[in-house]
Amino acid sequence: MSIFSKLFGKKKTQESKESALPSNKQAPKPAPEAPLAKPASTLDQVQTDLRDGNIEKIPPANATSDAQAVVTEADTVKPKSLEYHIKKQGSEWVIIESSAKSPLRTFATQKEAMAYASEENLPHVVFKADGTPK
Repeated sequence: MSIFSKLFGKKKTQESKESALPSNKQAPKPAPEAPLAKPASTLDQVQTDLRDGNIEKIPPANATSDAQAVVTEADTVKPKSLEYHIKKQGSEWVIIESSAKSPLRTFATQKEAMAYASEENLPHVVFKADGTPK
């Protein structure tokens, strides 16, 4: 017998004997489900109660109560408007977000960068090679 058959051969036979389930055991049966509760009232009963005045009517959705806060334009959060800059970086022209550190895309010429920004409908500001806006 080799070393491998001594090490691995016996374990496989023992594991296969232990892992085999006896055929007389069956899977447990699931518990029976509880029946659903019946609603307290039907739609017809609710409608007659509303008509007779037994139930208060629900206020319309657009009505505001005193407990609700009134939101003004000053309270709303305005989305940050993105502005892209077309600048010269080294020997390339880049499109970079105004607050970003890395460029969105690089181009060989300024015209290519401007054409890309126009195609993608990016709001952009073009800078000269010296860094001043055009």
